[in-house]
Amino acid sequence: PGHHHWAKYYYLFGTYYAAKVARLIPSEEAADAAEVITRRLLRRQKSDGSWVDSLEFAGPSYGAALGILALRELQPVLAAAKPAGESR
Repeated sequence: PGHHHWAKYYYLFGTYYAAKVARLIPSEEAADAAEVITRRLLRRQKSDGSWVDSLEFAGPSYGAALGILALRELQPVLAAAKPAGESR
């Protein structure tokens, strides 16, 4: 496997930067991307509220920080996409 076996530990890192990119693309596409990213993040969230890429290389504090930062990046995209009077 070489260095490629490390890639699975960068999921949250990549997700954070995908969330940043969602703020730069056209609004309709951004809203779709933000919804997908949010769903995937929330599915991976642990019952204690944290996210974990790897206990060996980066613990739950690192994962929680990146998960929260990603959601924070997506917040303006999701807010802009919601119809008037609807809450997300």
